[in-house]
Amino acid sequence: MSPEKIALHGKLEGLRFFRLLKEIHDHGLSGILHLKRGNVVKEIYFKDGNPINARSNLTRETLGRVLLERGYISQEDYNQSLAIMEKTGKKHGQILMEMGVLPISLKKALEMQAEERILDVFTWEEGSYRFIEKNDIDKLVEALPLNATKIIYEGTVKKAPISILENIMRSYHDKKLVFDSSSPIISSARMKESHVEFLERFDGEKTVDEVIRESRININLAVRIILAGLLLDVLHIKREEVEEKGAEEAPPPAEVTVEEEMSEKDRKMLEALERNLEEIKKKNYFELFNLSPDNFSESELKKSYFKLARSFHPDRFYTFHPRVKALAEEIFTLINEAFHTLLNPSERASYQTALSTTGKGISQKDAQTAVSAELEFQKGEILLKQGKVEEAKEYFERAHELNPDEPEYTAYLGWVLFRIGKRKGDEALAKKGRSMLESVVAKSEGSEKAHFFLGQVLKVENELKGAIRHFEKVVQINPDNLDAVRELRILRMRLEKEDTRKEKGGIFKKIFKK
Repeated sequence: MSPEKIALHGKLEGLRFFRLLKEIHDHGLSGILHLKRGNVVKEIYFKDGNPINARSNLTRETLGRVLLERGYISQEDYNQSLAIMEKTGKKHGQILMEMGVLPISLKKALEMQAEERILDVFTWEEGSYRFIEKNDIDKLVEALPLNATKIIYEGTVKKAPISILENIMRSYHDKKLVFDSSSPIISSARMKESHVEFLERFDGEKTVDEVIRESRININLAVRIILAGLLLDVLHIKREEVEEKGAEEAPPPAEVTVEEEMSEKDRKMLEALERNLEEIKKKNYFELFNLSPDNFSESELKKSYFKLARSFHPDRFYTFHPRVKALAEEIFTLINEAFHTLLNPSERASYQTALSTTGKGISQKDAQTAVSAELEFQKGEILLKQGKVEEAKEYFERAHELNPDEPEYTAYLGWVLFRIGKRKGDEALAKKGRSMLESVVAKSEGSEKAHFFLGQVLKVENELKGAIRHFEKVVQINPDNLDAVRELRILRMRLEKEDTRKEKGGIFKKIFKK
């Protein structure tokens, strides 16, 4: 199936990212998937349908931070490596190897980092994407042995948002599903044995509701496993038995020998169109219309488009063989896609951003700034853990100033400003801190720290229901966050007591009125 059969750009809503990974895998596409949500930009590189690397502008997804948070290196080693990076400009992985503190191979560490960057996108509930096809993709990045089916499985089971799970339950709760236990995808996705055992309960005899109820598994986990099974085609809706007697007796359809039916004229036109398509795919949208991103002209775009459109319009090929017409339609679709993207100012800006970042690292100056910001942030975080909020604030301010687009820096700064403001009775400062946290949550739904801090803020402000919503979001992002789990338990108990008091107060008022 040709790549034009899938949407090459669009919005990341609902299950779009989940399905997009599978479509790229199933079509065997090579290229770059450019993803954007607010200030967050990511690129996933594919070779023949499999992801081979990923890039991100999130500081928490840098190699050192991933290794630190997964317990592969200590805080002391991380800070020391950052200081060396700031002085030398060397790559983080190289420094960690030279320090002798990396307990795994550098390639394994990079593989882990790339997976982390991709898995994070499963938490996105909005955003945009654009797929740029490139056949020589492995020349742009180091190819890592990533596993598409494993990533789809883990992303679904570990990261799928509650909103998606609720939609799946609404669609499938009364359906009878059948599990294909012989599928090779089960082993290629490295499904957990307990998850396979749960899926084996689906034999087409009971509904999804009934299977979940009888298994006594956590409903959110159950729905995630079911969704993974559906996405990976190992779980299917039961089909009623169909009488196939007549179909079995019918003769098989005759094979059409297309090449024999093609005239010499058809064959030459097909070869010419194939060459045209190959040339078009080598060009970006600006090059296709002989335009420059820096000197863009809408009138020149339209002039060039109409010329190309006349050359490849399907109506010109209506007398040719169906294969020739199909190829002309494919080229015409590509030209139209390029034209409408460049004609729309916001789409053009998004595409231009994708081109400018594709396959390029950040400049040395930007890299040094990012390292300096991370060093300041780490110093602030250590002071915050020691309860030195005022001192921590200075470091968070410097980190935020150096890298204002990093959500985590904004979240920590907002949290300490709120705390200092409350302690000093400075409501304007406290309000500023809360506002910063709310802005991070609005732009970065998957920010665990921002949701946790905002939950703490709302708890202090006695907005318990709002606090509960944010702590629930934290647990959704990271089920192992015990602090959020504890906060949820305490707040729910507190809310129940308050509701009980209100009910009693209402009864007493009624009695006294009588």
